[in-house]
Amino acid sequence: MAYRRIKYLQMHRAAICIQTAYRRYIAHKRYVMLRRTILMIQTHYRGAVIRKKVEKLRYEQKAIVIQKYFRGWMVRREQIERNRKIIKVQCLVRRWLAKRRLKELKIEARSVGHLQKLNKGLENKIISLQQRLDVVVLNEHLFVLSCIDDISYYLNPAKITHLFGVHADMASGLVIYG
Repeated sequence: MAYRRIKYLQMHRAAICIQTAYRRYIAHKRYVMLRRTILMIQTHYRGAVIRKKVEKLRYEQKAIVIQKYFRGWMVRREQIERNRKIIKVQCLVRRWLAKRRLKELKIEARSVGHLQKLNKGLENKIISLQQRLDVVVLNEHLFVLSCIDDISYYLNPAKITHLFGVHADMASGLVIYG
């Protein structure tokens, strides 16, 4: 019986050792699998975060480019409007000066002494000044129209949308008034 008891205890210890080794092996295998899974999840998560940051940076850069072109367009539009107003004021001043000169010439033409001497010359001068005034006004008007045509060609919103691949709805705010 003592022999059986010793044999039983030896087998029991051996079974415990085998079970311990097996459990250690299974635990190690689970640990390795869990570690791989965690590393894979972390890798995918970090990749997703970086991809999101890169995408956000690209959108911000595209927005900066669009803002740059829009601000440039606004400045050019303001400059064109400013030039148009300056040309209009210049035209009005020149017209006023020409009318004043015309009145002076008419007053001179009415004076009796000059009427006899310079009647023909003054009429020609008046006609010449009137024609020059008409030519100046016409030239200024044509210049303003050509400036507007040039600017509207360069500020075509379709060109801006095509260059940057931006959806047409985003660029629809870039309407040229004029």
